[in-house]
Amino acid sequence: MTSWLDLVAGVSFLVLAVATARTSRLMAVVSALTGVAWFLADISAVALFVHRPLQIHAAQGYPDGRVRGRFAGALLTVAWTGALIQPLGRNAPFMLALGTLTLVQSIRLRRQARPGRRTEAATASGAVAVVALGLMVPAALRLSAPPRITEHNWGLSVYSALMVLTALTLLAGVVVRAATGRADEMIELSEVTPSQTLCALRVELAAQDDSMSNQQLRGAAQLLETNAELQATLARNADEVRDSRRRLVDATVAERRRLEDILAGGALTYLDELSATLRTLHERVDDATKMLIRAGLDEVERSRDELEQIARGLHPRILVQHGLRTALTELAERCPVSLTVHAPCVRYSEAAEAAVWYACAEAVANIVKHARATHATIEVHSSAGVLVADICDDGLGGATVTSGGGLAGLVDRLGAVEGAISVRPNTGGGTHLEIRVPVQ
Repeated sequence: MTSWLDLVAGVSFLVLAVATARTSRLMAVVSALTGVAWFLADISAVALFVHRPLQIHAAQGYPDGRVRGRFAGALLTVAWTGALIQPLGRNAPFMLALGTLTLVQSIRLRRQARPGRRTEAATASGAVAVVALGLMVPAALRLSAPPRITEHNWGLSVYSALMVLTALTLLAGVVVRAATGRADEMIELSEVTPSQTLCALRVELAAQDDSMSNQQLRGAAQLLETNAELQATLARNADEVRDSRRRLVDATVAERRRLEDILAGGALTYLDELSATLRTLHERVDDATKMLIRAGLDEVERSRDELEQIARGLHPRILVQHGLRTALTELAERCPVSLTVHAPCVRYSEAAEAAVWYACAEAVANIVKHARATHATIEVHSSAGVLVADICDDGLGGATVTSGGGLAGLVDRLGAVEGAISVRPNTGGGTHLEIRVPVQ
């Protein structure tokens, strides 16, 4: 049986050389030399182990026969040392060590596969793993097997069979690669980022010998480079737009605060002074004039209340002074619908607190106007650098983000600070709004 296996082992590598002659001359040469060295071992004792490094070269060099990397070069150096120094090549511990290094290389080939080369790397890795077993199993048998097994030369039979399996693994890879063309590579490249694809194409362009393939790869690389430049320009423009929107939001908040200060420190103060003056006059005039003064006082109070509402809507001073929880609690006290607030006492950035407060105020206004709810809740918490507000009501439900609607305005407002809103039905009826704003 051993003689038949010997013949098949050598012939299988010669067949591999013929199969790879059209795609890679180097792979064909290495495979042919492996088969020839295998047969030379029966003629000259000097060539007894020469096939080993050639076999390792063919397995890890698939599909183009090129050996890449320092580890691969070091492995071949160790293998050639054992092939040329025959006492070392016959040494079982040395063979186990060489097999272990080869097995490590099999793992490295699979893990370090480039995009577009994973299928080929899997074939090379499998072939190298079989070579590793061919080196380790006979050595292990010599060290541990009973004498009768050693006498029957079972180790050589196993070695020959695994050498045949190595060639068959590589042949299967050649057949599959020829049948699928470059489809597998395109599928693999479609699953990675454009920059990784571009790097893979450049590596392939450097390794490709066919001028037609070079032209096609160069065209694909140029398209990807143009696309990468466009993507980079788009990303810069998007960053500029986001910065511009953020500046507009900050300017709007600052202007709201300025108007609120004007109203609180100017108009409301003047109305208070006017009210005090009218009360003083009320004590010094006749009854007919007192009636006119009381009517004037009522108008002053109404005007003052309206200005306070406007000032509070422009920029709630309580939000700046006491934080989001207190501002939302005051919002609940003024809401005609029963509103429960759960929020932490923690202070967040001014922009985040303002964005959440305005969004909650607008959402509550929509609940009052359209939901016909009897109760609503606001729950605020932070998670992973994001301030989250959940607003639930027991109203009619069916709220959606439509163009021109109140929720559409919320989307625009939150988008300006890179926030977001999601709308879904509330458990038990009504609507659940989730507002998310990054904590800057």
